[in-house]
Amino acid sequence: MALFKRKTKDINIYSPMDGEVHSITETDDKAFASQMMGDGVMIRPTEGTVYAPCDATVEMIFPTKHAMGLRLKDQTAILLHFGLDTVELNGKGFEVFVESGQKVSQGDPLMKGNLAYLKEHAKDNCLIVVFTEINEERKLSYKNGSFTHEDIIAEITTIKD
Repeated sequence: MALFKRKTKDINIYSPMDGEVHSITETDDKAFASQMMGDGVMIRPTEGTVYAPCDATVEMIFPTKHAMGLRLKDQTAILLHFGLDTVELNGKGFEVFVESGQKVSQGDPLMKGNLAYLKEHAKDNCLIVVFTEINEERKLSYKNGSFTHEDIIAEITTIKD
């Protein structure tokens, strides 16, 4: 048994949009705030374009265009969920630039939300970023504050014996 665990940096996560990054626990949605689906961040956007936070494959896009799932090379899964109760908008206020199965590079535009429309018609226009499959051997650490999509806001590390 090792006396010390080694921490290795695996993946840098860039902000998927320009805005103010907060803990996911600060969202007004109980399922996300309780981290039922996983740990992550909530972003208060200053601009509506969502960019790939890292190299990944678009695993799925909700038919209502408000959310999509990404799969990283190491099999980490990320859910990008734009707004609260936005499924009820049936795609209005959203534009998607990618398709399911497409490989994307960090910084590629994925989708865009009309912030004014969402502010008027949705419960909230925040972007929720959930890491849905982080196990006990992996750790997510993130920064709070104002960032652009060119800034690293989080990293996923692996803890090894």
